[in-house]
Amino acid sequence: MEANRDRLMEHFQAECLFADVELIRQKCGSNLRYLRKLATIQKNGYFRDPEYMARLVALNDSQGWGLNIRDGKIVVTDDTVDKILSLLNNDLLNSPVNDERFEVSVKRRL
Repeated sequence: MEANRDRLMEHFQAECLFADVELIRQKCGSNLRYLRKLATIQKNGYFRDPEYMARLVALNDSQGWGLNIRDGKIVVTDDTVDKILSLLNNDLLNSPVNDERFEVSVKRRL
């Protein structure tokens, strides 16, 4: 799982998605929860879709995600690592009933 983490970080760096990925690597370390999340991000592959990433960056302000975007790249901070991982895995839910927004780890399309 750590090798998968490193391959994913190399991909993020090569694709210039982030200003620097070292904080993601450090925060995830050998923590199984984070390593599983990275494995799911790798499997689902939303980050490979340029339109998905462009939309993520474009919606940052209006959705209140609080990401720092510089020169089209996401600047990773210790405070945003969890949010970034959730966004990379599309772990978001908007309730049409009361317009509440949630972070979810298990999703199933209706």
